[in-house]
Amino acid sequence: MIPLGAIPALVVVGAVFGAGLIGAVAQSLQPGSLVGGGFSADAWRAVLTDRDLWDAVGFTARTAALTTVLSAAGGVLLAALLRGTRPGVRALVALPLALPHLVLAVVVVAWLGPGGLVDRATGLQPDIVGGRSGLGIVLVSVLKEAPFVALAALAVWDDETRKREEAAAMLGAGRANRLLLVALPRLAPAVAAASLIVAAYSLGAFEVALVAGPTHPQTIATYALDQTRAPDVGAPARAAAALLIAATLSLAAAAAAVRFVRGRHA
Repeated sequence: MIPLGAIPALVVVGAVFGAGLIGAVAQSLQPGSLVGGGFSADAWRAVLTDRDLWDAVGFTARTAALTTVLSAAGGVLLAALLRGTRPGVRALVALPLALPHLVLAVVVVAWLGPGGLVDRATGLQPDIVGGRSGLGIVLVSVLKEAPFVALAALAVWDDETRKREEAAAMLGAGRANRLLLVALPRLAPAVAAASLIVAAYSLGAFEVALVAGPTHPQTIATYALDQTRAPDVGAPARAAAALLIAATLSLAAAAAAVRFVRGRHA
């Protein structure tokens, strides 16, 4: 059941999200009302038959999935290392959370991009920034999101979990087994929730892709941005349709996360 105290927040979030979703759907169907009256599915037909869109969908799904998995794994390991450390150390590790994604992307490009510090110091040019693999996008996102997952895990790493770990240690369980078999099941709901936020952001963000990603394939967000720059009247509708596809992927990721958490508690 939904706690009564959460209902007002859910109503506000639902209203904002619902209004945005309805507005995007209306925008994606709008050109027909401007030209001949009524709605038109021309924008949907255009994007769904565009090979560049499907390249963008596949590329976005791959980079978002890799970002989410690495952020979740890195966040849990980081949380394990940060247990028992001083607040100053935790604040230092959490510093990337205070920086915009764009700032981290610029830093990564300055270090690893063509003509960057690594290139000038060693003569090597890593195929990370701007590469078709999308590793530049993943690297920037993980640097930002792994501390976020770590803080979410630390917030629920309570005394009861520590007591169970101590009991497992007395029975001969090693550190890795205590983390994977004792702590992780109790941390799973918090880590899953944080990972869902990471996935949703990765599916819709465009600033990191613009700075550290390749020109082709694009992400869905950069594909939509390019559509808005087209000179014809149907450009905003095509952009809205593309972003609705990204929203659909985000909702699918949310449904998978909820099902995972419920399965853990079944």
